[in-house]
Amino acid sequence: MADIKCDICGNMYNNTINDICPLSKMKNHIAKAKKVTSKYYHNENIMNEIDAMIETCTHISKYKDVDGKLIRAIGNCIDDKKAGKWLFLRAGELIGAVHFKNGKEHGKTVSYIDGEIATTINYKNGLKDGKMKEYYKGLRIEELEYIKGSEVSRKSISEKEFMKNFPNLTEDDI
Repeated sequence: MADIKCDICGNMYNNTINDICPLSKMKNHIAKAKKVTSKYYHNENIMNEIDAMIETCTHISKYKDVDGKLIRAIGNCIDDKKAGKWLFLRAGELIGAVHFKNGKEHGKTVSYIDGEIATTINYKNGLKDGKMKEYYKGLRIEELEYIKGSEVSRKSISEKEFMKNFPNLTEDDI
């Protein structure tokens, strides 16, 4: 059989089922990711960012979280190491955005719950370094400071302050 050229990466591959460019397999994943993701995000800036990442990524990997739910990681690699910004999605919902350098977290990391920021933290060479902020439904509930991976300070809002913002909250809601 004749070789075929991948229309994504431009490399030549044998025209067999076992020799298909991994990037060309992503076309189906890209279409599915765009369709599912659009259900969750009405914020145009987030949708545009996800669309751009999905269109330009070189890697899509899948794994399961501790609850057995499928996570898709979308981003780029340099020399087989994660590089730049990676997006993490569960059932099409953005749950994290992580920056990498040489395969290690490096830069700002943001986690999301139900489309809202849950935590922000800065990393340097894989270690927490700087402020980590935790949020609950938009309210900053805790701020921690890290230097080279070690916690050096912690500030939390009081239970009274928290309940003032969420008077109808029960333990089942948390």
